[in-house]
Amino acid sequence: MKWREKNKQKLAKPETRVIRVWPHDRVGEITMIALIFGLVGAKIFDTFENWDSFIKDPSSIFSASGLTFYGGLILAGIALWWFTRKHKIPFIHFVDVMGPVMMLAYGLGRIGCQVSGDGDWGIYNAAFKTTPAGAFYPQCRAISRQL
Repeated sequence: MKWREKNKQKLAKPETRVIRVWPHDRVGEITMIALIFGLVGAKIFDTFENWDSFIKDPSSIFSASGLTFYGGLILAGIALWWFTRKHKIPFIHFVDVMGPVMMLAYGLGRIGCQVSGDGDWGIYNAAFKTTPAGAFYPQCRAISRQL
């Protein structure tokens, strides 16, 4: 029924129109490019950082863990630079607009690291008076035993 309805609205002779597309109309494309290339770059750079563990288990490249911020930033930056050149968007204006967005993204990412307990604190604090972090995270106990 939907196809039939569209077919009724079809013009007898197709016409060509020139439609102006503004940079803010491309936000969806920009977001998807940044997401895809950011994740791929983060995973590739993490693989290079942890080359020994990658050699031991090559299937780790498909795991959801192990992402490097700078890898995502570099590869997404290159992809977005290419996109802005292709669509004739001045890159300096694009970078100016993306500055606050990057600060927000990095800040939210750091909060996520703190909340997930991925080891931002590093060394176990023995002066901690309430329940120590080692009670919840066994890797913290292992680090404190090594000290």
